[in-house]
Amino acid sequence: MRPSPLAAVCSLLLVGLVTAGCIIRVTRADDDPLPNGGITGPPADCRGGPKEGPAHDGVEPAGPRFVGRFDLTNPAQARFQWSGTEIQGRFEGTSIHASMRVPIVYLQVFEDNCQQRIADYEKAHALDVTDETKALCSPFSPVVNAVCAQDKACAATHRACCKAVTTRMVVKIDDRPEGLLPVSQSFTDYTLAENLPFGIHTVRLHRGVEAFAGVFEFNGFTVPGGKLLPARVRDRRILVIGDSITCAYGIKGANAQCRFSFDTEDTFNSYSVVAGRALDADVEIVAFSGRGIWRNNDSEWEGTMPLLFDRTIPSAAQALNLSMDPNDKTRQPTEVARPDPEKDAEGDKNIVRHDFAKAPKPHVILVNLGTNDFFVGLPSPMVLFRNQYLAFVRDLRGKYGFTDAHIILAIPPMISDALDDQPRSAIRAVLEEVVALMKDPRVYMMEFLDQGVRRGMGCDFHPNLATHAIMAEQLTGAIRAKTCW
Repeated sequence: MRPSPLAAVCSLLLVGLVTAGCIIRVTRADDDPLPNGGITGPPADCRGGPKEGPAHDGVEPAGPRFVGRFDLTNPAQARFQWSGTEIQGRFEGTSIHASMRVPIVYLQVFEDNCQQRIADYEKAHALDVTDETKALCSPFSPVVNAVCAQDKACAATHRACCKAVTTRMVVKIDDRPEGLLPVSQSFTDYTLAENLPFGIHTVRLHRGVEAFAGVFEFNGFTVPGGKLLPARVRDRRILVIGDSITCAYGIKGANAQCRFSFDTEDTFNSYSVVAGRALDADVEIVAFSGRGIWRNNDSEWEGTMPLLFDRTIPSAAQALNLSMDPNDKTRQPTEVARPDPEKDAEGDKNIVRHDFAKAPKPHVILVNLGTNDFFVGLPSPMVLFRNQYLAFVRDLRGKYGFTDAHIILAIPPMISDALDDQPRSAIRAVLEEVVALMKDPRVYMMEFLDQGVRRGMGCDFHPNLATHAIMAEQLTGAIRAKTCW
C-alpha cells in the first residue's frame, strides 16, 4: 500500500501552515459533534418499543455462525476477505480451537532507500504502479510468484524492501477483554482459549484487518473434551459501506505521522462495530481503503466501491490464495490469476459475487463514502459525483427493498471546511440533494464530527480511537432515533 502524497503536506498544518489539498484542520469551537449525528427526518415514536429486528436467541444447528460476507461454496472452507467479518460460536467445555489458512502478505519497507529502489525497479521494468496488482510489494501482486522467481534483481529488491507481515484476528471469549491472535501461513491450527472454567462459553473470531490482507479460510472450531452449541442469532442487522475510515486504518496509531501497518488497524474497536455492540446488532462491513463512490484517491475510476460492493470476495488476484503453502500442490492455481482486481469482466470465475437474494437483509444501511472522491479536490463537475451517489443509493434500495431498510448517508470526519473550496459544505449539499431526489422517507443524512486535531489523530491523519468512540456514539444515537433499539 502506498502512502498518500498528501501525508507530508498535511503534517505542515500541525505547525500552522494551511495547504490547499489537506482535508484536516485545527479544531474550532463548532467542531463539537452533533447529537445523533444530526440525522435528518423525524424520530420514530418509541413508546411501543423497538420498531423492527428485536434480538432473540436462535435455534441454528450447533456450529459456527458467520457475520459478514463469506464464500460458503464449500462450507468446510469458509472464505472471507472483507474487514470486520466475524465467526461466532457457543460451546461447552474448557477450551476451543480454530482451524484457518491465511496467505502471505507483503508490505513496503520505508527504510534503506527502499522507496527509491522499488520505484527504480518498477520504472526499469515498465510496471504499472497505479495498478495495485503490478507494484512490486503489493499484497495483490503475482510478481512474487512469477517475476521474482526468474529475476535476481527483482528477488533482491523484494527481499530487502518488501516485508512479509503477520496479520491478526481478534478473539473475544465471553465478556473477557479481547485478545489478538497472530495468524500466518505457517500455521493452520490455533488455540483461541484454554483452561476456562467448565461450562458454556461464547467466542467471537473477528477479522480486524482489511481486504488487501488477502483471502482467509476458516475450516472449523474444535472443542476438546466438550461440544459446540447453537450460536446466538441476532435479528438486528447493520450494513456499513465505507473506505479506510470504516476499515479502522491507523486507529491505534500514536499520531498522524505513522504509516500504515496491520498492527494499527482494528475494526473490532471501530465506530461501526462499537455501535453494533451497543445496539446488540450484527454488523456487516464492506469497505476498502482508498476507494470512493465516483473516483478513488488516485483519481482513477476503476474499482470504486459501487463495483466492489457486489462481491463476496472482492479481489480476483487473491481469490485463489496465490501465496498459500507452496508444498501443498492441491491448493495451487494452475495459472496465475487475472492480475487486475479492479476490472470485473463478466464471467470471471475468480471473483465471487454476492448473492443478495439469499443474504440476510439489513435493517439499517450506512454509507460513509466521499473522503477519497474529495481527496485531490472537489469533484468536477460536481453533478457527476451527485449522479453516481444517487445511482448507488437507488441500487441499494433496489437490492434490499423499498421499505425494508433505513439508509443513512454520512458526511465523513476527514472532510473539513478549513479549505478555500469548503469540501464539507460541498458534500453536505450533495447529500441533501440525494436525500431529496430519493423521495424516500427512510433515506436520511447525518454528519460525523469534523475530527480536527483536538483529540489527536491516527496514522496518516485517520481517526484514532477517541474519534471512533465519538463516531460510534453518534451512529448509535442516529440508529436508535429511527429504530428505537
